[in-house]
Amino acid sequence: MTLLNFEWLEKGPREDNEQPLLKIKRLGVRLGTRQIFENLDLEIFRGDQVKIHGSNGAGKSTLLNAIMGVDPIEHGEITFNGLDITNHAIHERAKLGMSYLMQWKNVFREPTVENNLRLALGHKGYHLFEQRFPRWSKELKPDTVVDTLSIGQQQKLAVGMIVCKESHLYLLDEPLAGMSSDAKEDFFNFNRSTVIFIEHTRV
Repeated sequence: MTLLNFEWLEKGPREDNEQPLLKIKRLGVRLGTRQIFENLDLEIFRGDQVKIHGSNGAGKSTLLNAIMGVDPIEHGEITFNGLDITNHAIHERAKLGMSYLMQWKNVFREPTVENNLRLALGHKGYHLFEQRFPRWSKELKPDTVVDTLSIGQQQKLAVGMIVCKESHLYLLDEPLAGMSSDAKEDFFNFNRSTVIFIEHTRV
């Protein structure tokens, strides 16, 4: 029995006979001696935006790690865009159109905002960021040194490095950490893609 709660903020259209973009069947994950999941099922369709709630240790990050291939699974099946990816490596899943924002260390050590966005998105990186997050770009100027950014500003940069890239599915581990309420409003305008993201629930 999972301790996770899944909240659909948006649901994509369900056409007749449409297959889910992501289908997880009977997923079992064990870390050391601890069973994290046992027979977890989940279906995500194109256009779905799903928030995962749960307290510390509930398995939120472990689920995203399993989907992306970071953590090994004990049993079960993961299908993405009709393809069985259960045994695919991380880079293979990325090539198929998955993008993953992990909880920590998501910016490069390169000195400036523009350098980071160029490494993540190519030579038009900052332009893409400016288009997608115009308010964020006003405080994250291209020549701003990353080490001078606050935690919340670094998180904005990290989110931009992931979500400004065209992908079929975005996996975002606590993307709103350290952000103000107005910045969160900008994030929730993210209405063009399929997103699974974690929100930590404190108990």
